[in-house]
Amino acid sequence: AVIGNAEILMTKNGLDNGLRDQLQSIMNEAELASAQIKNLSGPNDKKSEVKTEPSAPDLSLNEVAKQILKHSHISENLYMVAGRAREIEFKPGEIGRLELSSAVMQELFSGAINKFASLAESDDIITISTYNRDNHIYLDISRHRRNFPPVESVAGFGNYQLAEEALKTRPADKYLEKLSGSIGKFAYDRFSTAPSYLSFKFPMKRKSAQESLSGDTVVEILAVDDQPVILELISAMCQSIGFKVTTALSGAEAINFAKKNKYDVILTDLAMPGMSGLELSRILRNEHPDTPIILITGWEATIDRDELEDSGITDVLYKPFRIEQLTNLVKAAATGQSA
Repeated sequence: AVIGNAEILMTKNGLDNGLRDQLQSIMNEAELASAQIKNLSGPNDKKSEVKTEPSAPDLSLNEVAKQILKHSHISENLYMVAGRAREIEFKPGEIGRLELSSAVMQELFSGAINKFASLAESDDIITISTYNRDNHIYLDISRHRRNFPPVESVAGFGNYQLAEEALKTRPADKYLEKLSGSIGKFAYDRFSTAPSYLSFKFPMKRKSAQESLSGDTVVEILAVDDQPVILELISAMCQSIGFKVTTALSGAEAINFAKKNKYDVILTDLAMPGMSGLELSRILRNEHPDTPIILITGWEATIDRDELEDSGITDVLYKPFRIEQLTNLVKAAATGQSA
């Protein structure tokens, strides 16, 4: 708190050099005291740090599908898929970008279309379509007979589940392993051994920090802590660098805010009465799986990495922290990059 408030004062205009030197001295002493306290409390548990893998796809999902189909194209709507000629209709929609890399999308799409085609009847027409709905991107692969209409958008009726769950009942669908541990979901026709459709649901890639911080759009943060002084400090830090902050003094209050608004990043304290940060994260992850959550805690806390991942925690910020540490983590979370 001392370091944070001193840093905020340093950003004020009109400070003379003498006052700036005093503030810098205060920050230096506070950092020295913090380091001594850290040494007394024992080494930090490195296994509690969660790192997000950088994602920089160079192709969109539509471009990946077009590229794969181009290599198997025979003539007109005929494509060589799963060892034989298939009539395929590709209906790409106006969609955004995914968090997945091009390599993962290629393996996922190739595996899915080949497996699906291998189970379809020889005279079936296969339709591949992509579209946006409710901030998600969908990829549908379906089949129908020539005199019947194609399957409607699966987003309207599909029962989506995480890839790990689907693999338990469909272990032969190895392409689902590409989604293992990710936030992509999967739905399929459960009433036939040769399914009439497969569908993938992905959250849209979040805007870059530059896009979020330019123009009239800003990064919106939900900060949760049971101590008002900490919330005031986090709020002042975030506002000083252009972020918009909503504060909540409890997990229950944070859940109510999250029901009414979509936030770019959520910051939550670990130890809170009534509901811990990990419990809050589990609840928010189910409702907002694409929203990154950063856990704020002291050096002495030792949390197992698996527990953090199971709770949906994206990263950990240890107290005391500097403005630049908070800025880097929030920007990295908002863009899907690693800090």
